[in-house]
Amino acid sequence: MSFLDGLGRFLQGKPVFEDPNAPVDRVAPAPQQSPSEDRTGVNKADHNSFPVIRIEEVSSHESNGHLEVHGEVKNEWHDEVVLDKIQLFNTSRKLEVFLRADEEREVLLYDGPAPMQPYYEALLEYKTRKEGDYFQATFEVKLDYDAATKTYSTDELRLRLPIRDIYG
Repeated sequence: MSFLDGLGRFLQGKPVFEDPNAPVDRVAPAPQQSPSEDRTGVNKADHNSFPVIRIEEVSSHESNGHLEVHGEVKNEWHDEVVLDKIQLFNTSRKLEVFLRADEEREVLLYDGPAPMQPYYEALLEYKTRKEGDYFQATFEVKLDYDAATKTYSTDELRLRLPIRDIYG
C-alpha cells in the first residue's frame, strides 16, 4: 500500500491498514426513529397514526327548557388518553376523563339550556396521557327539532376524519 492510498483511506474515514484476508463484518445499521414519530406511535406527518375517539349511543334528555346530552365515548387507540373538553351547542364543557386503551365510558357531554338554533358541529379535544400531545376530533351533529318547544337536541354525533393535531 502506498502512502497516497493510506492517506485516501484516512480521509474517507476508513482504517489506514486493513488485512485483506480478514472477514468483512457487515452489520446493518440500527433503525432510526423519525424525528416526527414519538414512542407512542404518533407520526406527526401522518394523521392516520393519531388516536381516534368515537362518541356512540348518544341520548338527549330535555325537561323544562333544560337539556342533558350523554354519550358512550370510546378510546380506539392502543394507549391511555385524557378527554380534555368538548364544545357542543356552542358551549364548552371541561371533561377531565381518563380512558384506557379500548375503554368505553358514558360521559355527560352537554348540560345547559336547550338550544333554540341549530349547531351542526361538535369539537372534542383530548391528549395522550404519557406525552401530552393534544388532538381534536370534529363531529357532525345530527339534530332533532321539537316544534312545540322550538328547541334542538341530538341523538347522534358522527366522527369526521381526519383527526387534527393541535397545540404542537
